[in-house]
Amino acid sequence: MPPDILDPTPAESLLALAGPVARWGAVLLAFFLAARFAIDLIDYLRVRKGLSGVPTAPGCDIFTGHALSLLMANTPWERMLDWLIDLEPIVRWRLFLRNCLMVRHPEILRRIFQTNFRAYEKDLASYEPFLAILGTGLVTSNGRLWQHQRQLMLPALRVEILDYIVGKAKEVVDLLSAKLEGLRGTGRAIDMEEEFRRITLQVIGAACLDLPPEECDR
Repeated sequence: MPPDILDPTPAESLLALAGPVARWGAVLLAFFLAARFAIDLIDYLRVRKGLSGVPTAPGCDIFTGHALSLLMANTPWERMLDWLIDLEPIVRWRLFLRNCLMVRHPEILRRIFQTNFRAYEKDLASYEPFLAILGTGLVTSNGRLWQHQRQLMLPALRVEILDYIVGKAKEVVDLLSAKLEGLRGTGRAIDMEEEFRRITLQVIGAACLDLPPEECDR
């Protein structure tokens, strides 16, 4: 018996099924986003209560915090430095629902980096785009892993290394200066961002691994 011409085709059946699935998907997504926002808001209010005694930087609005103030500044880092100078030794600023602190006092810095460093964990979310490069070294590690890495690097981080670094930094800067001098008047373009990246790696390689500049460029 031939099929009724009014029976839905397979494509029409799939389209009819896709509608409810899409609606339920939208409902679940909206629920997830609302729950995430509620969790972030509760965490923000908890942290804000704990930081109530810390002075807040000027230019904060209720929705974006200090984001617009920083975007409108010619140099955001200088705007943040102005906050710190005016409200030192510690100032609070906000980026949407994220509370941030800046400190400018030796005793506070010593507490964070030395005497009570276990109480302060790094915000790995900020490092996530760079984890493929940074790995799990001193910059991104926490707790016992950081302490182990710090002990391994201790010989390269001693105070006396600063005198050595100054000399090595001058060497790589002299090499870059000679390179730029060789390009004078040629009209050739040079990527200064890449050059500064290279000399930074050269100084780090020389200070930590005693590598010559040409080895660091490999």
